[in-house]
Amino acid sequence: MLQDEGVSPLSEEPYLDEYALQRLLEEHPELIALDDVDPRASPLIPIGREIPLAGQQLDLLLLDLSGRLTPVETKLRRNSQVRREVVGQVLEYGAYLSTWGVEDVERQAARYLADPQTPARFRGLSLYELLSRVGEFEPVADGDGEAEMRSKIADALARRDMRLIIAVDRVVGPLRTLVTFLNGASLFGMYLLEVQQYRAPDGMRIASISVYGGTASPPPPPLHWDEARFFQTLQDQAGPASAAVVHDLYGFMGEQADSVLWGSGTTYGSVGFGVRRGADKFAVFWMNTKGQIYLSAGVLGKRVSQGALTSLLAALRSLGIDAPDEIRELTFDAGGLAEAAGLGRFKSAVLEIKGAVGWGV
Repeated sequence: MLQDEGVSPLSEEPYLDEYALQRLLEEHPELIALDDVDPRASPLIPIGREIPLAGQQLDLLLLDLSGRLTPVETKLRRNSQVRREVVGQVLEYGAYLSTWGVEDVERQAARYLADPQTPARFRGLSLYELLSRVGEFEPVADGDGEAEMRSKIADALARRDMRLIIAVDRVVGPLRTLVTFLNGASLFGMYLLEVQQYRAPDGMRIASISVYGGTASPPPPPLHWDEARFFQTLQDQAGPASAAVVHDLYGFMGEQADSVLWGSGTTYGSVGFGVRRGADKFAVFWMNTKGQIYLSAGVLGKRVSQGALTSLLAALRSLGIDAPDEIRELTFDAGGLAEAAGLGRFKSAVLEIKGAVGWGV
């Protein structure tokens, strides 16, 4: 360590256990500077700790602004698993996570962010509130930020686009060789994170971080969805009953929405019922090419009266859809609105929301 009066030597201070290393990365995910080796890396947020997977416990699960999951396994150099076994362990975690959907990610994040052991800087926020605080997640001009983020997560899961990180206090040669080989032969990215801890003469602790690994293949560019592409893809991805409801609601959007909003996902297309009040624009609900309907009670609750929001959720409950009043995000199959009376109740509730925007909030 350089100081005005000269050079002060640093002495390495080994981690007492793997939990100390895990906790450091959980509290300060910004230390994982993947942008040093991957130009498309974006900031990471924690969404899970010690998650039961594959008969073991994943130390940390992180998410980035591109929707990619990043499992992190911590190991100290004295652990015999720090060579070959940890690679297989992390690959197995990745295999299990590849079966998740967006709802699994949201449920996991909700449990973690409500856990009293979660670091205070993250605790008590919703997943999308936390993402917005990273600094790069903003509502996009063409639609609602939460729906765009959900689309990114869905796309990344569908492509099995994730990063796998092994965090160690010292990189050993055999482990680095394995990771280098896997990065050259895989579509996913695996990284070694070396986190060394030192103590200065004045007692200050200093962490030295190094990242090793290659980059995964670049993601496909976002699609520009339109009516023709959306309904062609809907035919392939959704069942007949759900597709019929989506067609009906699309006509309803054209007649009643202030604007029709198109998503930019690469795998699943989305279209939203847009409402505009001055400079504010958002979607009451979104539909995707899988035949699903999504709405965010968190977004709506900031813009409409509680009474209008309660009416919408009550209409969904009357159709057998699980929609408790305290829910923040809700996704359900459009086929649940297949009956004419049910579809009518949903449309009436959407129009009530539209008319209530800006009133009684």
